[in-house]
Amino acid sequence: NVLMGVLQLINAKGADGRMFAANGNGINVFRPDDLTMDPVAPPVVWTAFYRNNVEIELPAPLASRRDLLLNYKMGLVTFEFAALAFTAPELNSFAYKLEPSEAEWIPLVPDHSVSFHDLRAGRYTLRVKAANPDGTWNEEGLAIALTVLPPFWKTWWFLLIVALFLASGAALAVSAWKRIKSAPRALGEGLEEALDAYDLTDRENEVLRLVLRGARNKDIERALFISASTVRNHISNIFRKLGVRSRLELINRIGRDAR
Repeated sequence: NVLMGVLQLINAKGADGRMFAANGNGINVFRPDDLTMDPVAPPVVWTAFYRNNVEIELPAPLASRRDLLLNYKMGLVTFEFAALAFTAPELNSFAYKLEPSEAEWIPLVPDHSVSFHDLRAGRYTLRVKAANPDGTWNEEGLAIALTVLPPFWKTWWFLLIVALFLASGAALAVSAWKRIKSAPRALGEGLEEALDAYDLTDRENEVLRLVLRGARNKDIERALFISASTVRNHISNIFRKLGVRSRLELINRIGRDAR
């Protein structure tokens, strides 16, 4: 009789409006009019940070940080968080957006983590919000500024060094070219005596005189009606006989000898 009485109470409604519901722990009694939505938005906290699925211990706890510096080679990074609503934590909801990449909130039900793979260099803001089981959202949520560093060859200081190096190299090249072009005038009358002292063939002398006038290999080909390989061979022989490795060294050597 007791059992039958209990069964009659299961999922039954009393004359006074109370509801009776049985579960494994007993019988719950409640009035439907007394049920209200939970209006309290749950606080959200960071709980862990992972790199390639390995938890990383940061110098300061993630929960206390407002920004985080990441390397461009971080790979897979994961941020884990929790909502401080404990009535039915498995029913809490989450959403995130990574500004400026995403403009709209992206739901994470039932996940409480978000991952990113190989973020490009730049500045981001990761925002996370949560709701309790009744759907009351904490719209303020969490926010952390992320700065992903670029590889060194894309940094401003490296590009500046390269630009300065190229500029200085161009300046040296222009200066050397001007010296080569002005060499015959600067050497004056001593040039002929210096050239006579070198063990050069007639053709090598012709090539050398053209070089001293600032002629390029193409110019020498046209002036002497010889091939590109022949010009290179003659210039190589001249460098070897005078013990130099470049046209600028050649000018300096002849300049010393012509004094």
